[in-house]
Amino acid sequence: EAAQSYELPKLQSIAKGKTGGQETVVLRIKATEWEKYERARETRIRTELQEKFASLKDGYGQPLADRMLEAGRMLDRLAREGLTGQDSFLLSAAIEAFCRDISSRISISTSPGSGFIGLETRFAAVIRSGDDEPTGSLPLRVEWTAKDAEPAAIAATSGPDGMLALAYPEAESFRNTGLRLAVSTDFSRWAPSSEVLKDIDGASRVQTSFRHFDDAGKFFSGEVLVPGGPFTAGAVARDKRAARKEAPRQADTPDIYIDRYPVTNALYQMYLEDTKAQDLPEYWDNPQYNQPDQPVIGISYDDAVGFASWLSAQLGVAKRLPTEDEWEKAARGGQDVIYPWGDQSPTDGVRANYSGNGRFSSTSPVGSFEAGKNAYGIYDMAGNVWEWTSTNRGTGRLIVKGGSWMDGPADLRVSNRREIDPSKGYVDVGFRLLREVAHE
Repeated sequence: EAAQSYELPKLQSIAKGKTGGQETVVLRIKATEWEKYERARETRIRTELQEKFASLKDGYGQPLADRMLEAGRMLDRLAREGLTGQDSFLLSAAIEAFCRDISSRISISTSPGSGFIGLETRFAAVIRSGDDEPTGSLPLRVEWTAKDAEPAAIAATSGPDGMLALAYPEAESFRNTGLRLAVSTDFSRWAPSSEVLKDIDGASRVQTSFRHFDDAGKFFSGEVLVPGGPFTAGAVARDKRAARKEAPRQADTPDIYIDRYPVTNALYQMYLEDTKAQDLPEYWDNPQYNQPDQPVIGISYDDAVGFASWLSAQLGVAKRLPTEDEWEKAARGGQDVIYPWGDQSPTDGVRANYSGNGRFSSTSPVGSFEAGKNAYGIYDMAGNVWEWTSTNRGTGRLIVKGGSWMDGPADLRVSNRREIDPSKGYVDVGFRLLREVAHE
């Protein structure tokens, strides 16, 4: 009776027995009869699937996920029924082409895009179709990866609106580090035997890079608005230490937002990790200079420009190095002064990190000298590290400003400058960035 339920013709029982308390029956059928039956069965299945496929192709306006699901089931059934020969090739090829067409109309993105994230960031996968067809609920594979962390992967399904809220991994190894979020379709979940759907899933994969941090203040200094306009750059009249190269000159600058502190090792390390940089800055492994809150040193001008480009992409704004005039305008704090804080020399040891300051024998953590900030609230514009500018006075060398921990008090004057080789990194040179104010 069980055999007859499969509609197998002309079966003959040739043996009966018992095995493990169950009856067994051996049946025999002529090979010619079996082949005839198989051909009929395959024809019947192909005809059924061809009719379904014709209806599926005419289903414009139906959710793409539903159409893809049905096509995947057809491919899976063809594989399970063993219909992989020449007679079924045209049908399976047509269904596969249909699946590729459907998948090409589906786009995946993540929210937010690449950038910095914190504890309050909310994540989502966003599914859209190119011609505004309804996507329906799509199967997705979501995977989080980070350095020194076990990958966190889940199978999920988007909502009918094409949205899927994503939970950030709870593991400690995903905090305060660089990570990647990968999202792809998971159509092969519906038809595990279909290699085509596996290929489609792989091609749909989108990957987004993030930098996670618990405390934004630990890594970001914030920015200070410096109003633009004309001003007198160079030495003020009462500065008796000024050299001829510091002669007053008229300058004009745009409105800018400048970083409150120089770029730190902690922030620069994010850049190195995210870009998988092979060449590390000079002194990077020296504990005298490589603490997270010390200014990064040992980098060339091009290194600083590369960092600015990377940070701009992360933040979605145009960050760059200042010109000499922009740097001076910011350092003076809107006043005609010799030093950022006024005219008083820093020899009291509480305003800046210079040679013989009595507190530090190398670079100091940024913001260590509260009394040294200027009227705009900008720190370390005098001492600690010289800072790259983009200004070239025709010598092929670039100007750095501010003086450093290796220099005497007179070198920390706002109008003072050095010209150095931009291709080299120095133990006493770092940088800070700015961005221009957007005016609508």
